Amino acid sequence: MLLRPGRTCDEALELLKNVTDQGLNDVQNSVPHFFPSGGEEDASRRTEKIKHLHHVVNQYDQWTLQATKSLLEVFANRSIATRLRGERYASVVFGDHTANRLASC
Repeated sequence: MLLRPGRTCDEALELLKNVTDQGLNDVQNSVPHFFPSGGEEDASRRTEKIKHLHHVVNQYDQWTLQATKSLLEVFANRSIATRLRGERYASVVFGDHTANRLASC
């Protein structure tokens, strides 16, 4: 990958490490992994988890925006930044996050 003029390999490596360690992992660790499957009490818990999930999706959206900006400041080739908001991004941000869909996962 080509770097922008004045940027060093050390800067690029540090950026890539930070993008993964400090951003993506924080978002990934925020995702609720358990959705209760039945009963009125569980329905209330599912509703709260779905609200939290929407918050995490927004965090992911903001993380990809910031990471893309940072990558474009260091790398001349736009393809690495473009991939952050590619097919997987669309799946996460615009996916089906309803209780029924998530309860069956």
